[in-house]
Amino acid sequence: GGQSGRGLSFHLAVCTMTNQATLFVIDDDPAVRDSLTHMLEQEGFAVQTFDSAEAFLANYRAVAHGCAIVDSRMPGMTGMQLQEEISRRGLALPVIFLTGHGDIPTTVQAMRAGAFDFLTKPVAVQALLDTVHKALLEGAKLQSQIAANQTAVASLQSLTPRERRSHGHGGPRPGQQGDRAPTWHQPSNGGATSCKRHEQSRRRFAPRSATGRPNVAD
Repeated sequence: GGQSGRGLSFHLAVCTMTNQATLFVIDDDPAVRDSLTHMLEQEGFAVQTFDSAEAFLANYRAVAHGCAIVDSRMPGMTGMQLQEEISRRGLALPVIFLTGHGDIPTTVQAMRAGAFDFLTKPVAVQALLDTVHKALLEGAKLQSQIAANQTAVASLQSLTPRERRSHGHGGPRPGQQGDRAPTWHQPSNGGATSCKRHEQSRRRFAPRSATGRPNVAD
């Protein structure tokens, strides 16, 4: 019925975004970058890595679907500062914090700053993948909101002053504010279903071992 139809739509949306998405891994630890890249590329994602927040901001180009996986503590600009800059620039890029330094105050601060989620190492592989899928869906919603807002502004600007008045757009009344950019509200973390090939796993993510193989533990 309707329930199965919605589940299928979600499944197809997740799989489509997986094939089109770019994930940005920002972490100063090369072992973490390599291990995450290996794991995420196996799941069908395109991955770009950066060793600092500054390097990411200098090289970032907008993508159709994407999210950032960010270490909270890095030399120079911290992960929290990067999150604030992403929000300030109005980028439709959800941020997932993945760090070994998680604590409750830091988590609260990250979520208030607009982070999509905050995960601590070691993280279960399936938990990270599920969070990435949900972040991509939320990013797509945000992009749609931004596009709709830009279309509305462009349409309004194309009207003559008389047309604006006839359409009731003569500008904000005293005491009112003009158009605001869409605000990304923290979504509820409802259950998400990943692609069929992503079976539930209790593996734990950790940097690669000295042999170069991914180091996962039960």
